[in-house]
Amino acid sequence: MGKIPFLVMSSLACSTVFASEIVDTTITRLMMDSTYGQKVFIKTAGVVTRDNCHSTATWDYVLSTDSEFGKQVYAQLLTAYAAKKKLKLVGSGVCIVNGSIEGLKRLELY
Repeated sequence: MGKIPFLVMSSLACSTVFASEIVDTTITRLMMDSTYGQKVFIKTAGVVTRDNCHSTATWDYVLSTDSEFGKQVYAQLLTAYAAKKKLKLVGSGVCIVNGSIEGLKRLELY
């Protein structure tokens, strides 16, 4: 019984450890392509920390917009891009597109 909570907590901690982040940056480019469905690709001026699955220099993160959360984050990304606002992006620790681009989990606007 004591092993199950430990295993659950360990797996949660491991997924957080592999997530990357980019702090104090601006968005330089956004892209959508019908090939990838409801996904927005994000490129920033910052440097990715804790590089997990960023095997392409073209994009930093990808955001799925097929949920209400994704749509709200996309609206905030557009606002930040247009206003050149500083932000922090945090990855999900999960590689989404061809195993080379990390999914976006969190956005913080400054």
